[in-house]
Amino acid sequence: MIVHRLVRPSVLVFDVIETLFSLEPIRHRLVDAGFPPTALDWWFAEVLRGGCSLAVLDRFEPFADVATTTLRSLVARAGIAVEESWHDEVVGEMSSLPAHPDAAPALEMAVNGGMRVLALTNGSLEVTQELFARAGLDEMVEHIVSIEESRRWKPRPEPYLRAVAVANEEPRNVALVAVHAWDIAGHATRASPPAGQAATSAYCRAGWILTSSPGRSTQWWASCWRSAEASRSGPGADAADDVIDGGNGGQ
Repeated sequence: MIVHRLVRPSVLVFDVIETLFSLEPIRHRLVDAGFPPTALDWWFAEVLRGGCSLAVLDRFEPFADVATTTLRSLVARAGIAVEESWHDEVVGEMSSLPAHPDAAPALEMAVNGGMRVLALTNGSLEVTQELFARAGLDEMVEHIVSIEESRRWKPRPEPYLRAVAVANEEPRNVALVAVHAWDIAGHATRASPPAGQAATSAYCRAGWILTSSPGRSTQWWASCWRSAEASRSGPGADAADDVIDGGNGGQ
């Protein structure tokens, strides 16, 4: 575990799928169709890999299209017979995923602590808005930023820069909470310092609030918050907080 001494962010940007919302209902759908329980992990990893490939190629396709195409590939490889509508139904369940039990407490902690909260997603704005509304979390999130706005998948810099622009804050004051290490890395390199200024470790690491695993993401952030709040009583506490980098994260 590494503890970085950083300026306390004024804005937290939360990743959405797996960080705040669980994919477990889709695992059950896959198992009911005849897939092993690990099929969900393979499928979603392939979806993210497809998105990363699009990012590298400087191309864009919506999340639902990539997810459906990848699911069709999974079905074909497994040789499992499903109805033609099944693929769209499974991907459609992304709009009704349950929030992790610690999601609401963590968002409340941020808001009550005077921090602004945004969400940044590879999914569509409409689906993500429905997710937050169903879970009763929408009033705690100031703005939802979808990659549909920049038409580039994370971890390209454009989605992170868009979130920073929406927040109307300096990049160093905007931190990301995400379960995927590649997402954290993308956010950490999301912007270049202003012209004529050299990069600093604090500038580049301002987004390094890293969760440990799916389902524990906001619990981990809450422990970071408590550590930071405790540190504020020490020397120099007004200038910076401790931000914990907890490991490799998810996919």
